[in-house]
Amino acid sequence: MQIVPAIETTLSGSAQMSWQPLAEGTVNAAWEMPEATTGTINMRLPHGAKLLAMSLGEKQVQAEQSGDVISYRGEIPATGTVSMRYVPPVAVECSAEEILSFPFERDGQALATIVPPASPTDHDQYLVRFARAYFDYWYRRQANPTGAVSELHEVEPTCVLTIAEPGEANTGPRLIITTEADHPTIRLDAPDELVIAGGTPAQREAALRRLLQILDAKYPFVGALGDHPMYVKSGLAGQALD
Repeated sequence: MQIVPAIETTLSGSAQMSWQPLAEGTVNAAWEMPEATTGTINMRLPHGAKLLAMSLGEKQVQAEQSGDVISYRGEIPATGTVSMRYVPPVAVECSAEEILSFPFERDGQALATIVPPASPTDHDQYLVRFARAYFDYWYRRQANPTGAVSELHEVEPTCVLTIAEPGEANTGPRLIITTEADHPTIRLDAPDELVIAGGTPAQREAALRRLLQILDAKYPFVGALGDHPMYVKSGLAGQALD
């Protein structure tokens, strides 16, 4: 955060921002300076985030968003606080726990179907294959955690999610990709219906990558340790960590 007083003065303060919020993020700051003045308060949001509201003390104030920068121009008290609420780059409208418990698979056997948009673009076709590869790769890695990626085709696939044809009726757990949103969004429409939405291919990809980032807590894999002398000496070189 940046405070730019209209007069030459000294100022001290602190600021904090929420880390990887789901549905809503916050920025809070406080400061002290010798006297009140006018000026500008600038705050930078994560790329793609959208301002919801900004308050100076207890009073909501008007602010402008230009790209990722939020700007307030007006009176600035000598001692004050500012808070801002924003929609993250991807709005996650359900809990991380609900995502982690979604039945994509059970005991390594695929359960969910990936449903593309009704009129998928080439990029959408890439996204559904990318989502399927996430689970397929992870389970193959459990069988061969230290081999080269080129060796994984030798591992028998066990968790390959079905990709539905556009417009096809489906039952059971579904990961649905839809264009019906003006901001990248993840939501749970039913216990067996997880939706990633975005108005553009780039927005849908952002939503999918955020979903997979959350799933990394359940499906972690950091790869094998390299040949650093410390790992070689300890006998850990080439080993994958659980």
